[in-house]
Amino acid sequence: SVATQGVPNPRSYYGMAYDSNRRVVVISGGETNAGLFQALGDLWELDGTVWTKKTPATAVPGRSNHAMTYDANRKLVLSFGGLQNDLQRASEQLWGWDGSNWARLY
Repeated sequence: SVATQGVPNPRSYYGMAYDSNRRVVVISGGETNAGLFQALGDLWELDGTVWTKKTPATAVPGRSNHAMTYDANRKLVLSFGGLQNDLQRASEQLWGWDGSNWARLY
């Protein structure tokens, strides 16, 4: 069963990808379900049993409606595009997560 303690807050329009190298599901961002648009910038990993909130030194700005995928060649989870808190498109931003930190790639 999946742990229910320490789980991500309810959200919609978040990004999710499976990191097959580290065998974890990664979710980031999304919108709160509080009625007002607030893009989230948090990052969580699920190892199949336990959710872990990650606190990297470099964080991706809060966003929702972004795409995420895993790049097996680079061993990075990629996050692309989305909407930021000011509702501006962030489509020019490509970020890579290596399991320890985010790096802006474009």
